[in-house]
Amino acid sequence: EELENKYAQKFLGKTLEVLIEKNNEGFTSNYLKVKSQTPLENNTLVFLKITNIIKGDCLGELTIKETSKT
Repeated sequence: EELENKYAQKFLGKTLEVLIEKNNEGFTSNYLKVKSQTPLENNTLVFLKITNIIKGDCLGELTIKETSKT
């Protein structure tokens, strides 16, 4: 968990592309788990700004929503 937190801290304040899989959670292309503060549809590609790190998971704020991946 400590290594996950240390890795995730590198992305704090950055905007990352995230594929939302379910329950407003998804992963970046480098497998960083991100939870959206905004309700989002499953299978949606979005850009989230990382605002906080909790137990190795990133909390993100929606910046740009792209097209659905379905």
